Amino acid sequence: MRLKRLELIGFKSFAQKTVLDFSHGITAIVGPNGAGKSNIVNALSWLLGEREAYSLRGAKLQDLIFAGTPKRPALGLAQASILLDNSTPDNPASEPDAPNAFLAISERERIFEETEMSIQRKIFRDGTSSCFLNQNEVRLKNLIDFLARARLGIRGMAVVNQGESDIFLRANPRERREMIEEILGLSELQLKRAEAERKFTTTNINVDKIRALINELAPHLRLLRRQTQRWNKRQDLENELKDLERIYFGNSFLVLNQGFQEINIKKVPFIQLSQKLEKELGEKRLLVL
Repeated sequence: MRLKRLELIGFKSFAQKTVLDFSHGITAIVGPNGAGKSNIVNALSWLLGEREAYSLRGAKLQDLIFAGTPKRPALGLAQASILLDNSTPDNPASEPDAPNAFLAISERERIFEETEMSIQRKIFRDGTSSCFLNQNEVRLKNLIDFLARARLGIRGMAVVNQGESDIFLRANPRERREMIEEILGLSELQLKRAEAERKFTTTNINVDKIRALINELAPHLRLLRRQTQRWNKRQDLENELKDLERIYFGNSFLVLNQGFQEINIKKVPFIQLSQKLEKELGEKRLLVL
């Protein structure tokens, strides 16, 4: 990838929109002290994923926003963007035999097939910020992953700040190893490994929380199990009681029905006698009349 254009708006000393075109062989920017040369380098570092304010010569990231002058008010937004030329034959997407070429199959890696790629970052006075990759808003983490694939990480010596030309010589073995890994494109794997380790740690923490929750709920489960057993026993007793009620009242009904039938049989002679007496009484009344 080749740097094609840098655009700054409200970034440090660049209050108004400033466009630096690198497509015509410009290899150096010169100017007097205080002209803003270091600010251009800071903008490039910021766009390449730098997150630490002190590395950008500021106490906090809001210091990247134009602070104002006696003749010009302060701004509420700092914005920087770069345009990268990806049409060179050595980009990862154009090498079918490259070690990481298989990653270009996924949707996330299709961006490497573009001939031009733009990166943009914004920061506001309230501390909120946003990142854009090819005009699409992405998380800073995703942007850093993309830069790692493109071997443009901030620690890969793509940007050497003022007074740090011998940074590789002054670095300790661990820092030197990190630089070499990023230059070789291994930082992407390091990021994935760190992400996997973070997820593994989070999973272990969640497992411990689940175990503690299970231990806390175990006594309640035993109580609920006993209550369930009692409820099941109650159901059995209720069913047995209903069966006994049906048997008892069924037998009582049979006894009462049998007694009622016997009474009906016994009252037949009395009914016949009553009818006979009523008939005789009627005849006697007729004789009296």
